[in-house]
Amino acid sequence: LHWSLAMFVGETIIDSQTITERYFAVAVLFFGFVFSSTLLGSLTTAMTRLQIISSKQSAEMSQLRRYLLNKGISRPLAVRVQRNAQHALQEQKQNMPEASVSLLALISDPLMMEIHFEIFARWLMEHPFFSCLNETNPAGIRKACHICVMPLSLSNGDVLFSDHEAPTHPRMFFVQKGEVQYKQESTDTAELVMTGQWLCEPVLWTTWRHVGSLRAVTETRLLALDAEKFRGLFSGSADVHMAHMSRYAMAFCEVLNQMDKSELTDIGDALSEDLCDIIAWAFPDLEQANMVEEEPRVSFSLASRSFSPDASVSFDSAIDVKRSSSFNRQSGVAVGNFLS
Repeated sequence: LHWSLAMFVGETIIDSQTITERYFAVAVLFFGFVFSSTLLGSLTTAMTRLQIISSKQSAEMSQLRRYLLNKGISRPLAVRVQRNAQHALQEQKQNMPEASVSLLALISDPLMMEIHFEIFARWLMEHPFFSCLNETNPAGIRKACHICVMPLSLSNGDVLFSDHEAPTHPRMFFVQKGEVQYKQESTDTAELVMTGQWLCEPVLWTTWRHVGSLRAVTETRLLALDAEKFRGLFSGSADVHMAHMSRYAMAFCEVLNQMDKSELTDIGDALSEDLCDIIAWAFPDLEQANMVEEEPRVSFSLASRSFSPDASVSFDSAIDVKRSSSFNRQSGVAVGNFLS
């Protein structure tokens, strides 16, 4: 063993006595030379690549600092901006952006749809409506993941929306990582929204003004479901699929109408009795065993109330602006802003 290891570095301990031993020694020396050269080259290339990446990021951070200094940005804000930039760079390392993978542009659209479904669907399925939609319209939920969902990152202290704000770009949010703090003016305490919860579902079904403020308290990653794209995607759905969505939208808005203003919130609750009733009424053809898989999140019992299937419902928002916000489930045309 000592002789074999010595041969890798060219040290001669025992002289070759026969031509066979000499051939073997030459072969071992040659193999050792190739192996050591390859290893050294790989290490050098890896270190050079890391140095290039590090120097590029250092140059970008230096450029950002110069910009903030030249524009006279206050020190507290400059620190927040730099911290956010560093977090964004770290996120890029841990979660490679799709745009940075050039070969994905060559992948067929159906395959990209399946990729997006596997990335995003498990978060959307936290909501019983999307779980049921996947049962009744699996192609539709795949298109929604492909077209309507985008990742969103927040830094500590970022405000996503404020009380009484009417969103110019309405989106529903799902918390993937981190924590955000939701506070309403009428309450003294703030509520933490954590992984697996969702926010702002009403924007999918009606015109909505936020009834609280949302601020990130940690480095947070969200999924944003674009309401306009979602409505446009399902505007041409088959009647059977439209019927489920119409019934859900009408029941959802009817529940909002029955709520007191102090009860309105942007936070969704998978365990609420209202949501269980809405789901049971909107998807009557789904049996309980088909909707709940391994670990049930919600009890989909029969609805404890009856909804008005043909009524045009509207709900009084937090600032006393009444809006029509239901579906016509028979024609598949929205009475309000959904699928209009």
